[in-house]
Amino acid sequence: MAVAFGNRFVIERDHRLTLFGYLLYSAIFLTCTVTLFYPLFDVLFQGQLQCLFQTLTGHPCPTCGYSRALSSASQGHWSQAFLYNPLWMLFMLYLAALSTLSIKALWQSKSFAIKAVWIKLFVGALLVNWVVKLVIGGGYY
Repeated sequence: MAVAFGNRFVIERDHRLTLFGYLLYSAIFLTCTVTLFYPLFDVLFQGQLQCLFQTLTGHPCPTCGYSRALSSASQGHWSQAFLYNPLWMLFMLYLAALSTLSIKALWQSKSFAIKAVWIKLFVGALLVNWVVKLVIGGGYY
């Protein structure tokens, strides 16, 4: 059985990951891990990292405030963390789950599936949060 995107990108063949599958899950793992540890990188680079989305568009990205929320929460300032990004904990859990599933897929050489409803709920919550941030303005992120 092959899991494929269209006819070109086969992730799994004969219950084993293809090269594309390994590349895809490695990219998912690296992206999620870097995003999870972005606040640490921001501290290491002394706040010099800039959001590419905000730099290009002039608007906050959908996850804007995540770094400051995580930093505030690590110092015990939970209400401030919520104001920076109310979904910061959900975002962390989602990224941690994707990272874990990617490692498992790479380790076992088998693909994984997430029910579409969970992806839709997460993306929907992220978009609602983003729209609210855009409407409220720059004071909270």
